Amino acid sequence: MQLKPHDTVVALKYGCIALSEQSTGKVNGKISVRAVASSLGISPGEISKSNQRLVKAKLIAPVEESYQKNLPYNLVVTHMQDWLSHGIQYSVIAESMGVGRGIVTSWSNKAIHSEFVPRELAYVWLTPGGDTTGEGISPIYPKAPLAAREDHHLHYILSLIDAIRLGKPRELNIARGLIRDFMGLIRHAQ
Repeated sequence: MQLKPHDTVVALKYGCIALSEQSTGKVNGKISVRAVASSLGISPGEISKSNQRLVKAKLIAPVEESYQKNLPYNLVVTHMQDWLSHGIQYSVIAESMGVGRGIVTSWSNKAIHSEFVPRELAYVWLTPGGDTTGEGISPIYPKAPLAAREDHHLHYILSLIDAIRLGKPRELNIARGLIRDFMGLIRHAQ
């Protein structure tokens, strides 16, 4: 069984939900497969299949009933960090899609604070109603830009993934450090 590109986003969404609940102090009650599906633009059936693939890949783990968490799965942070830092760039290749308007990603996302100076022509996911003109790159899965608009944590980590997918050696090291820091926040929130 092989992971699909959106499987990574499903797993990260569980981590982002935990992080959002911790940072806002608001618990949204039990999170359903249907709610995750709606937020990512993926069918509930595909989310269930994704969960099965992710459990087999050891990127998520079911939360025990006695644990009383709101999420059905926790991110296995160390495994996800390894996958994002060293595997995803070979599995989900970033492709150039021309110049157009879209949502910023990679180092062009201003939420990513580092010593790296972003390029003049921003990297964007081409989307209708986008707010920035730049070089379009293929998102990790087609609905990623819409999901990122609704969740700033998800936008941040997907932008870092794009920095990895597009990166040169120096950029990769900086992005890997930022991914490690973000995964630490999720570990603390779960």
